Amino acid sequence: MTATISPSPLRAEYLSTRPRHSFNDVADRYERLAAMTALVASETARLAEPAAWAAFAAGLAKFPTLSPANVLLVLDQHPLARRIDSHFGWGCLQRTPVERGIAILRPSVLYKRVNGLTVWDGGRPVVEEVRHRPATVFDYSQTAGAVMETPWTIAQIEPRDGFIDDMRAAAAAIGYAVESRRDEAPAQRRVFALIHGQDDRTKAMRLARDLGRAAGGEAGADLFAYALCTANGMDVPVPPLPVDPEVAAAAASSGLRRVLRRVEFRNLV
Repeated sequence: MTATISPSPLRAEYLSTRPRHSFNDVADRYERLAAMTALVASETARLAEPAAWAAFAAGLAKFPTLSPANVLLVLDQHPLARRIDSHFGWGCLQRTPVERGIAILRPSVLYKRVNGLTVWDGGRPVVEEVRHRPATVFDYSQTAGAVMETPWTIAQIEPRDGFIDDMRAAAAAIGYAVESRRDEAPAQRRVFALIHGQDDRTKAMRLARDLGRAAGGEAGADLFAYALCTANGMDVPVPPLPVDPEVAAAAASSGLRRVLRRVEFRNLV
């Protein structure tokens, strides 16, 4: 059973107000950074609006490896972008850009140093400061050259083949087991339970939420599940507006990046 993807009226109306532009048109990089930072702050404040929340959730599902700030920047500059990557991928795809890129924020981490030596704590270097600088990515659907694979345009009600297996692998990568059970797993065990008798859709959505809660925290579990399921071809409803959208967005994004660094989902588009 399938359903065609179509944006909700709220999301469509919200995105239609986004003009196509690029912060790269601002020549001075300090002014560009200031403009981008101001945009992120204003759009983050608007996440409490249902239309803005729906648009952000859809953006995170399209770009699950981007930070919340960069999702907002992409939606502002190019709301219809589909496939985002840096210029390093042009050669692999045998394509060339035909329009200005999309400006995002790239972090630069400064580690604490004493007498010229990096300070370590628990096997990890101590972070002293995280700075951001403008960087450029491109929507590869707006490039010219060799024919690209056309991503799926139909969202399935049921999970695509291999999706649950990919989530099992992701759970194992962060130290959790997935078991088929007749009841819930004990709270003290690092186990995700798939209840006997539930259909594959229910199991997939349940497992995605459990994975989100373990990887990023309870605050972003619903948004994590929506983004992961949507990115893997499932037709799922937009999560309800949380009490604190900014916290939920940060938690979901952190969880997605943690999981996707460890496991390559075969259906991710």
